[in-house]
Amino acid sequence: MIMLYAEMAGRIATLSQRAVFDLVRERWGERAALANMMGSIAVNVLTMTAEIAGVALTIQLVTDISYLLWVPLVAFAVWIVVWWVNFETLENVVGLLGLALFVFVVTIWQIHPDYQALVHLAARPRVPTGEGRPTYFYWAIAVFGGTIMPYELFFFSSGGRGAALVASRPESQPDQRVLRFFRSARSSPSRS
Repeated sequence: MIMLYAEMAGRIATLSQRAVFDLVRERWGERAALANMMGSIAVNVLTMTAEIAGVALTIQLVTDISYLLWVPLVAFAVWIVVWWVNFETLENVVGLLGLALFVFVVTIWQIHPDYQALVHLAARPRVPTGEGRPTYFYWAIAVFGGTIMPYELFFFSSGGRGAALVASRPESQPDQRVLRFFRSARSSPSRS
């Protein structure tokens, strides 16, 4: 359902050149707009909390230090990235990190699994023994929901108006520092 709403919000924002939340306020009044905005903000806060906790749990698995100690550090790191790194740099870094997913393809190729059984299990998923259907559907919905992050609704509903504002502002000092760091890392000779 959120996919349909996000797609519709993108179309409306593109055609009207206005944010969807602005149109909701105009059409149904301030109370409906406030309820819509507060609901969206609540879902975004919950999603961000879950993601920060997930990163903290991942770091706990690597370091054996309690995730409760990592949560504030991860939240601070997220704040630094959101506040100081410009969108283009963030988009490029995340895109390059996405290439790491090819590790799965190489791993499957290297371990030489039974490809027929692999395709059969992928085409006909089944509930593992010892687990009930509710658990299976919970994980399926969690994985699916994780791919359609709720805060993308804000992105689609804005109609790209924020990108024009960011593009019009002069480069800030922190953005220049990040760009210099990546340029220096790229131009430095590799160590062998």
